Amino acid sequence: MEEELAENLVIIPKPDFISWEDITQLLHLGYSERANEGLNYSATHQSVEKTIERVGNGVCLVALLNGKLIGTETYNLIERKKLKWKKWYQDEEYYYLHSLTVHPDYKRKGIGLKIRNCIRDEAIKNNIGSLISDTSEHAKWLINWYERLEHKRVGCVSHMGTNYYSVVMRTPISGKKYSDRYRMFRFYLSYFFCRVISKEDGRWRLMGKIAEKTYRTLFLK
Repeated sequence: MEEELAENLVIIPKPDFISWEDITQLLHLGYSERANEGLNYSATHQSVEKTIERVGNGVCLVALLNGKLIGTETYNLIERKKLKWKKWYQDEEYYYLHSLTVHPDYKRKGIGLKIRNCIRDEAIKNNIGSLISDTSEHAKWLINWYERLEHKRVGCVSHMGTNYYSVVMRTPISGKKYSDRYRMFRFYLSYFFCRVISKEDGRWRLMGKIAEKTYRTLFLK
């Protein structure tokens, strides 16, 4: 298997012969482990239309083994100046990564790492500030894997429709590097603040509603 992967695996932007139905089916298969753990990732059940919406203007990479789709991840270029809510760790430009998955028959063979390295190489070539993604705080093994790749915890968020808080991870490319002490201080501050203002499913708590109203009153008028 390793020899076949080394010789015949290619990672490219989604070609026309791979359909969005193919991508969506792979996401459902790849994230089935998360569904079995009771985690409501969008990729466990999302529609084809949702897959297309999430990719948007980004790049959907695919891993093909002898032409067969076995892996995927999408990255979107985000410009900080266009964001309403701005975080301390966001560079002027960064790639937001999501929907990384590998077919269950090919997991734990380094394919996810190869896909991620392709995105990192593209970020270096284009002088992008950083790579940013997030995942459920319950996916401990995945967070540990990310951290071995120098993809470090910087914040905590809550997305609409989920049933968990998400850990935000960042890999600096051309952007600012922070000391581990400062980074972890800001992470735990975000961890606490996220729980105060929001629920696991993304809905505001009372403090969150007050904070949003105050922000709109002071800055959006």
